[in-house]
Amino acid sequence: MSDNRQVYRGIKKGLLQLYPKQLTGNQVRHLNTLTGMMTGIVQGKRCHFETMASKTPGSGKVTSRVKRFSRYTQNERIDQETSVCHNK
Repeated sequence: MSDNRQVYRGIKKGLLQLYPKQLTGNQVRHLNTLTGMMTGIVQGKRCHFETMASKTPGSGKVTSRVKRFSRYTQNERIDQETSVCHNK
């Protein structure tokens, strides 16, 4: 297993502890995006979308991940309260 995949799984395991037991479809998608972004920051040691996307495990194109990360950060419905803390 690649190092990026191990880091991804570790981050996801930690984040899952903050969420309720049953996640909705949107919550799972948001969790995967957030986990990918955090993995990219840790592995790439930078917070540029391109660097994060290149260090995120998966079979998708880097440009697709960059767009997904950009949409995620610009989404007005996603903030700390609604994405993690409120879901306890």
